[in-house]
Parts: sequence; structure tokens; C-alpha cells
Amino acid sequence: MGELYALVPEFGQKRLSQVVIPGTHNSGTYQKQGPVSDLARCQSDNIAEQLDNGMRFFDLRFERSWYDDGLYTHHGGGFFDVLYKRATPQQVFSSVGTFLAQHPHEVVILQLTDMTMFNDSAYDALYQIIWSNLGSCLARRPTTGVDRTLDDLISHNERAILTIETGYKPAAWQPYLWNKIISLYDETTYSSGDPQRIKQFIEMQLGRQPGPWVAQLLLTPDTRKLQSPAGIAGRINPLVEGWLLSPKWRDQMNIFITDFSEAETVRAAMLLNGGSAYVLAQYQDANSFALANTETACAPVVDGDTLYFVAKADNALMSASLYGTDLRTWVAGTDPDAPASAPTVCHNGTDTLLFYQSRRNTLVCLNVTRRLPPVTLAQGHGIASPPFYSLEGLRLYWQDSLNALWTCLVDGTDARAIPLTAGGMTWTLGSSPFVSAGYIYFQAQVAGVVTPGPLCRVAVDGTGFQQLGTYCTAASPWVSEGVVYYQGTDLNLYATLTGTPAEVRIGGEAEFLAGTAPTVLGSSVLALGAGGLGTGLYWFSTSGTDWECCLQAPYSVVPPVASGLYAYFVGDDTRIWRTRIRGTDTVTYGVTTKYPPVFAGDQVYWVADLPGQPNDSCVFRVDRNGSQPLLLSPDLKAACQPVIAGGFAYLADVDGCLCRVPINGGTSTRLSDHRGLIASAPCVAGNTVYFQSGPKILYSIPA
Repeated sequence: MGELYALVPEFGQKRLSQVVIPGTHNSGTYQKQGPVSDLARCQSDNIAEQLDNGMRFFDLRFERSWYDDGLYTHHGGGFFDVLYKRATPQQVFSSVGTFLAQHPHEVVILQLTDMTMFNDSAYDALYQIIWSNLGSCLARRPTTGVDRTLDDLISHNERAILTIETGYKPAAWQPYLWNKIISLYDETTYSSGDPQRIKQFIEMQLGRQPGPWVAQLLLTPDTRKLQSPAGIAGRINPLVEGWLLSPKWRDQMNIFITDFSEAETVRAAMLLNGGSAYVLAQYQDANSFALANTETACAPVVDGDTLYFVAKADNALMSASLYGTDLRTWVAGTDPDAPASAPTVCHNGTDTLLFYQSRRNTLVCLNVTRRLPPVTLAQGHGIASPPFYSLEGLRLYWQDSLNALWTCLVDGTDARAIPLTAGGMTWTLGSSPFVSAGYIYFQAQVAGVVTPGPLCRVAVDGTGFQQLGTYCTAASPWVSEGVVYYQGTDLNLYATLTGTPAEVRIGGEAEFLAGTAPTVLGSSVLALGAGGLGTGLYWFSTSGTDWECCLQAPYSVVPPVASGLYAYFVGDDTRIWRTRIRGTDTVTYGVTTKYPPVFAGDQVYWVADLPGQPNDSCVFRVDRNGSQPLLLSPDLKAACQPVIAGGFAYLADVDGCLCRVPINGGTSTRLSDHRGLIASAPCVAGNTVYFQSGPKILYSIPA
């Protein structure tokens, strides 16, 4: 991990307890020889190979042999260890000494534990071997605690940390023998054979350790059943990388050890320590990597730490963690139940279920928790668009192949059509339904007529059919806080209260013609456009009965943004304007902007050309009270509006590279050197930046 010193300037300032350190369990049991070696062996690589693979913590257990008085690594001890070939202390510590001599920025932790059948003379012999190989770089124990910074250790060439649980500690060795680092373990949990219990056990301990600590990410085999460590490691190792990179773990993990260690865990540790450039270079992909390395057929669905998506090439239903790991195929593209739409995710209390429209146009359920095969629901009744899952009654609603409205319970039972009749007419659906507060909202069509109809709703029990407007809709509606929003066939956006039979075209009062999409804030609707009092920003109540002109001013096509008591918009002079929502205290920031402004905290951010340089667009910041604008970085030429997170502004530059710049100004940094890679504004979540590439592949990179 010494490469991080060149990549992460602050890395050396971290204490041992602040670094994510990969390690191995029973590190010295790697020899494969003898009739029972598989029952005792926990690693496949020798110590030198483990070091080269990135391991920096070693769980070392030595035994004084009862049959030749020699010292050997062990796992189990006694007669059991006689039956297979073991490593000697000289083999172990000479490998460590050679590695440290060749890598001056590396620190290694050697934890001695379970020293079986040792007497004072055995300890003396072991210490002499350690000194002959590591004496020049043994780390002195801190006077308080068990923590030092990496810079402190490296600058003093004290890069081999020796910890010991109990045993003979001669006075001359006292300065070099650190107290054992706490290693979390519970016999019942680790013997359960269930990786999820290990995960829950570790999560209960996160954030509770005052100094360095070890998470054992492994399962204990049942030797009575002749289970081997290798056999059960396959159950847990594929999950470890995803755990490490999950939001709950990634900021609180310290040392972790595994059986039969894998390169993926080292990659995770490097990412968590800030070394994305090194890790991704190892994967031959510069400073960014594709999450799933495949094009998708539709937008992904995010559920917790998991992305579900449909592969474009063959329509397979797949998933990956938000960090590009644990890529899985749930339903193969050749399966008759392969998806034709993005899945709908629901949780029934114990299991995670995916519902989707299959290529056979049937409603399918996939239980990803129990890893069950896909199941066709509702006796195979047809489906023509993605289903809608409602917590109200735990039911699914969908448009069937004849455009009728259907529903069933999440287990597929009680499947039935919901009749849509009113005024002597039978209605059908034009798109997917939306369920809210006991009603189903949908784009209606007269049965047998393919042209779009009005917005309608019906109670979930099939009663109370109601037409909510006269304008024809062009897509599925969306319901939020008692208001239904929908797109008209004239491509204007409309809204109506959920129980009001007549809609309001946003800005439709006083012969108002909306010039932009609306902004909704509580019970207020804001829109830019032209009305009876001239051109400017208008305020409307959600019912449309009350209105006023907040500010008469020319405007651009950028929708207004509402925050607190203020509305912000871009004038036709490309300046950013602010006014109180009810029309007072108006100011202008006096700077031009190329993209919609971004609001974060008490600041407004935007992209504008430098004076006299029309092709040099930079990021500016100003307080909401209209103070003097601040140019964040003159060297960063912006190609999109910024995203603000964690004290930085993230955006694409004119070369299509992902960049960031401190919000208080300073030098910008390119997070990705791939020119032309960024095809959209990025999104920042936690410590990760997500963005779409030119080939329409979803990427991520540590922030």
C-alpha cells in the first residue's frame, strides 16, 4: 500500500486505526502436503506472495513441536499438525524482512497469538529469528495506546509492528512488543456457517473501538463434518468486497482478515484509503471504472446498496453493488422469463422481491433474498407496461395486454381486473398506473380508441371512477403531496388536485402562458411566463384560485428554483435573479450564467464566461444575499452545471473529464483523465461520484 504515498498526500498523516488494512487469518498455514492439510490450511499463498498481493496484517501462530522441539506455524496444535508440512519462523520472517527492504514506504503488522507449548527457551529462539530478520525496522511500542501515524513509523524506519497476546517478554524486548490488537470473534456466530450473521456481528461493533482493531471476515469450519476452511471460504469471500465498500462499513473499517485472501479485498482497501488511481490502473482503466461493464436496456433501479438493471445485449436481469462489485445475473437473457422492463422492488418484511414484465408479457416475481427461480404471477395474465407496487394492501397494479387495469397481491393471488366504466363508456389504460392514498391514477383511453384520453382516477376497490381533467395526457401521471402532475399531449405540464375534477395548466390563470416547467414548494406553484401583469415570475396556489405576479422581469427558458422564502431564476440577460416568493426584496447577482444555478446551503453556484473570454466558462459562487461573486478556479473550464458535495464542486470540463474544485476556491483536480468520458452532469452520493459515459454506461469513482 506504499503506492498511496504518491497518490494521496494526506495518507501518511493517518494513524493505524484510521487506515483500512487487509490481512490474512492463520497466515502461516499455506503448505499443502499430508493427508489432513486441507482441514488445517487457511491460505494458498506463502508469506512472500501474500505480501506481494497487498496483505499487511498477519495472524501468526507458532508451536513448539513435541516430537522434534522445532518451531512451526500451526492450526490446531499437537498430533494434528504432525500430519502436514508447516512453515518455520525463519521462512515467515525472512520473507517479511526482504519485502520491507525492497519497499521503504510499507508497514506490516505481525500479530503473535496462540503460542502453543512454548517455554522461555522457545521464546528466546523465536525472538532471535525475528531480530536477525527485522531488527533494523522493528517498531517501538507507543507509550500510550496502540496507535501511531504512518509518517511517524516510516520516518523512523519502524515499519514492522510486532504484537503479542501473552507469553514470555524479556526486558530487552519490552520496547518492541506491542499489546495484542483486539480481534473480534464470537464462537457461536462464526461457527454458524451463515455469512450474514458475521456481517451483523461486525456491524454491531463498528465505531465502538477506540484504537486499532481486527474484523475477522471468515467462517469457522465444523471439523466433525470434515469441513475445510477452503470449502466454506467460498460462501463468504465473494461478499466481503461489497461489505467493505458499503456506506455503513467504509468509514469505520480498520484491519480485516480473511481465509484464502483474494485480490478484490485489496482493491476495496485501496479505494477506501483514497487510492483510486492505483487501483484502477491495476485494472487498466485509468481513473474510472464501469459499474457493470455492460450497456443497459433501461434506467437502473437502486435499492439500498444494490443496482438492478436489464442488460442491453440479451435482456438479462442483473445486479451490482453501487461500487461496481458483486456483479450477478439473476435471470439469463435466454430464459423465457427474461425481463422486458426495469424491475419494481419491494420488501415484504423478510425478503426482497423484484416484479417485472417478462418478454412473454407476463407478470414475474423474483425473490433475490432466497435466490429462487422466477415465478409467473396472476396465472400468466398479460402485462403491457411495468407494474406499480403499492404498500397499501401490498398489491401490484398493472396495465394488461388489452390495456385493462389489473391487480393482485404480491404473492400473485387474488388477481382480478378493476372495471373502468363511467357515463356509459368503458375506459382502458394508456400507460402504467400510479397508486396513492387509496386511488389509482392513470392515463385513460376510450376502449377501442388508441388516441390518448384524459387523466382519470378510480378507488382501489373499483368504485368512484372520476375524470380529473379535460386535457389529454401523454404519459403516466405522478402524484405528490395531494397534487397530480402530468404531461399533456401539447407537451405542457399540467397539475390538478387529487380530488378536483378540473386541472390547472401551470400558470393558466389570468391568461397566463407558461414559459418554463413549474416549481412546486409546499402549497405554492411558481412559474415563469407572460400573464395579465406582464412577463415575469408568477405565484399560484395549488388550486389555481389565487395568484399574483412576484416580479415583472424578462426570463430565460430555465425553470425557477424555490428555496425557503426565495425563488431564483435566470433572466433573459442570463443573469441570476432572486426574489421573495411573494414578490419583495428582489436582487440580481449581476453575473451571466450558461446553465441553471445550483443552490447549496447559503450559496449559489453557476457557470459563466470570464469577462472578454466567451469560450472560457468557469464556476462562480455567491452568498444568497448577493455578495461579491467568487471565481472558484480560473483553470477549470466547465461544460455543465456543478454538483456540490463534501466541500467540493464536481463537474465535467470541456474535455469531457470529471473534475472537482474546492467550494472556497483553489486548484481544480481531474478525477478521470478519460477525455470525452462524461456524457452528463455527475451525481455524488456519500464518497462516490456517479456519472454516465458517452457509450451510455454507468460509471462511478471515489469522490
